[in-house]
Amino acid sequence: MALDCHNDNHICRNHRHQALLATARQQRTAKRYEEMDACKYKPLVPDPSQLDAELIKAAEKQARIVNVLRALQGQAPELGEDVERILCHAIAAA
Repeated sequence: MALDCHNDNHICRNHRHQALLATARQQRTAKRYEEMDACKYKPLVPDPSQLDAELIKAAEKQARIVNVLRALQGQAPELGEDVERILCHAIAAA
């Protein structure tokens, strides 16, 4: 059975892209730890009591963005690979 190069390349690029996202996330985490160690870390939410409300707002915003991207993907199938790459970022952040 012959392999479909286009699909195999797409899978390779997708895995490579996901690995890049994971590496970037780990680098940001390492930077935060270094900032904490140097007492230079600034929390994203100044008031810890507001953290839950901010997380809920961020999750709702992310869900709206993902819904728009999914709709775009359905309306313009030729953008499928590009939209998938964008969705990898959105889902990786979740």
